[in-house]
Amino acid sequence: QHQRRRCLVNRSYGAGGGWCPSLQGPRTPVAFVPHGGTSRVRSWGVPPAPPPGIDRGVLPVRFQEKEQIKKVNDRFVRFIEKVSVVGILEQQNKVLEVQWLLLQDRGARGSKVEASVFFQSQIHGLQRQLDTLERDKQRRQGELRLTQGLVEDFKNKYEEDKSIRNKAENEFVAVKQDFDDSCLVKAELEARLEGLKDEINFLRGIFEKELRDLETQIKDTLVSAGVDTSRSIDVQGMISDVHAQYELIAAKSQAEANEFYRKKYDLLSLSADPTDQEIRSNRNEMNNLHRQIQRVRGESDALKKQRASLQAAIAGAVDRGGLSVCEAKERIARLEEELHKDKQQKVQRVREYQELMNVKLALDIEIATYGRLLEGEESRLGCVTSQKQHFSLGFGSDLVNKGFVFHCPPPNKTVEIRTTETRNGRILYESSEFIH
Repeated sequence: QHQRRRCLVNRSYGAGGGWCPSLQGPRTPVAFVPHGGTSRVRSWGVPPAPPPGIDRGVLPVRFQEKEQIKKVNDRFVRFIEKVSVVGILEQQNKVLEVQWLLLQDRGARGSKVEASVFFQSQIHGLQRQLDTLERDKQRRQGELRLTQGLVEDFKNKYEEDKSIRNKAENEFVAVKQDFDDSCLVKAELEARLEGLKDEINFLRGIFEKELRDLETQIKDTLVSAGVDTSRSIDVQGMISDVHAQYELIAAKSQAEANEFYRKKYDLLSLSADPTDQEIRSNRNEMNNLHRQIQRVRGESDALKKQRASLQAAIAGAVDRGGLSVCEAKERIARLEEELHKDKQQKVQRVREYQELMNVKLALDIEIATYGRLLEGEESRLGCVTSQKQHFSLGFGSDLVNKGFVFHCPPPNKTVEIRTTETRNGRILYESSEFIH
């Protein structure tokens, strides 16, 4: 049971980091990443070959850091094992306390005393072990906090080194680009220099050829002068003077050519320096533009996702609105149908009301006729009779009451017929008629 429980504890820690041994196999150390981070299993053997362009002097430091993390993981695993042992001992302590209580209830007084002494000694021993384990637990918790702090420090250091490495790689790329550009500029300037040297050599060859032509012309002139004249002329002095003059002219021309090409080279050098600065500034601007493009692309992707979600919400709202509109149209159609039926019923009731009013008028006329007949009979008999008759006609939900009062005066008197129409206690129509 102890081995099974330990394996479960180690498996639970193996999900986020640490090691997860089997019941018989050896331990396999892995990288421990606290706080629920993502861990990748990696053996602590020979470090992998570094990628090109990375300083190999950093590898021993990283390998040493990995070894330190391995030791920290081993200490953490041992602490977890001890914590699991503490939990098992606490459970055993609770079981023994329950057994002791049961034995106290069932046993006799002597057996109770013996059992109490025995269990008391056992409890004291277990309590001492528990206190020892609690102290060990507190110490291990302190070591765990210290280890976690070390892990956090190593993690922060790793992140800093990673950022420094990325920064150095970026600087290396920038310097490499500058070097490539400088090499291109240097190659271009060397090509220009070779062209200028070729031009100088060409001009020098032309100058030497012209000089040789002049010397031959001078020699021909001297020879012809020696043939034609018999005077003694210092030809050698003249030749030396001319030669000195041409050498002076050649030196002056060479100095002027050197000065001209030196000025031109200085001008090209001065123009190359601002070009390098412009290239660097343009490269910085390009990097800034690349970063801005990436940021804008990220914002564009976020806006596209937001747009897609809004379009989905709009489509859902349109669908729901379409259903609501269909339901509303159906309800309107039902209400219009009911309204049409109500109108037809109203027209039918109006017709019934008109028919009832016609019947009422006919009855009123008939009642008036019967009243006149009764009046004539009473007048003939010479009696005066007062009589009230009440009639009720019901149609629909209304009630119409009619009241007639007949005054039968003596013969040769005026008779008054008063007609009153009421509905729900309200007087709707009242008329009087006199009969002589």
